[in-house]
Amino acid sequence: MKPCPKCNLTWPESQATCDCGYSFLGAPSAPVSFADRSAPHLQSQAAPPSKQTSVGFRWDRIIQIWWSIVWRQTVFGLVAGAALGFIGGFLAAIAGRADLATLVGVIFAWLGSIPLSVVVLRIALKKKYEDFSLKIVED
Repeated sequence: MKPCPKCNLTWPESQATCDCGYSFLGAPSAPVSFADRSAPHLQSQAAPPSKQTSVGFRWDRIIQIWWSIVWRQTVFGLVAGAALGFIGGFLAAIAGRADLATLVGVIFAWLGSIPLSVVVLRIALKKKYEDFSLKIVED
C-alpha cells in the first residue's frame, strides 16, 4: 500500500493514479504506517479534504457555459441531422414512398438530436473553462 502525498489516501502498489489526479508513476515510494498492521484494508478511505472554492454564478461564466453548449449543438446537430435526414429519406425512397422521404428524414434527424443534446451537455459540463470548471457534488 502506498499513500498519495496530495490527498493522503492509500492505494495498492499496482495503482498508477489516485482519484485526486496524482500520478504515482515515477514517484518515490514511501513507507506507510498503519495503526493495525494486520488489517491495512480496513483503513479509512475518507474523501480528500476539498481544496476547491465555490464561485458564484456570474453572467460571464453563464454565457461561457451557454455558448459552449450552443455552438456544439449547432455544429454537431447540422452534421448528424444531415446524415440522419439523408438516411431516413433514402430508406423512404427505397421503400417506394418518395413522397414521405422529407418527412421521414426530418423525423430521423429530430430523433437523433435528442441523444446528441445529452452528449453535448455532458461535454460542456466536463469542459475546463478559462478560470473555472463545473463539478457535481453531493450535499
